[in-house]
Amino acid sequence: MLSLLVAAPPSWYSPARNSLSTHRPWRAAVEMRHLLLRPDDPEVLTLRDALMAKSVEAQLERFQYMNERGQGMWLSQAWEAHAKDAPPGGGAAFLDALTRTESIEAYFVPTIARRQGSPNNPYLNRAASGYHTTIDPRDLARRLMACRSQLAGEWCEQLRILATGEPHERLAEEALLLGLSARAAMRSLLRG
Repeated sequence: MLSLLVAAPPSWYSPARNSLSTHRPWRAAVEMRHLLLRPDDPEVLTLRDALMAKSVEAQLERFQYMNERGQGMWLSQAWEAHAKDAPPGGGAAFLDALTRTESIEAYFVPTIARRQGSPNNPYLNRAASGYHTTIDPRDLARRLMACRSQLAGEWCEQLRILATGEPHERLAEEALLLGLSARAAMRSLLRG
């Protein structure tokens, strides 16, 4: 089950017991509570999709940094094809498809050809320039799961920071996490 953190006053806090001059606001000392959400709740599906999209984005950045252009191109094309037709919460299906796909031999990666000779020279070979590489979708799925796990840990920590109400630096996914946790809290209250 997925849980989102929300802030609640600690059990020991009572405005009647504490004078206004000495008490700390309840948000300064927060007791964390978990909202248990169903796997099919829209917030859970949105969070899963956002987590998968950010994982793919982070992995593509790593491929670019490591100059693994072929891996990045293949992953980008596969993700775009999947995301176009995927239902909400379909990120796990993308990982399942990757783990079931066999290695792809000779994936062509085009490169930019240097201009040589006159463009109208009929004797120059104008073949596409590039190279072939092997793509292992199972390895890509393993990398994506590791990246997704790392991002999930970071998001949990960011939710803890947001739940305290303490002043903090702007977090990378603050707007997304605040919106989803507020929607989840309202859904929990309405279920009652």
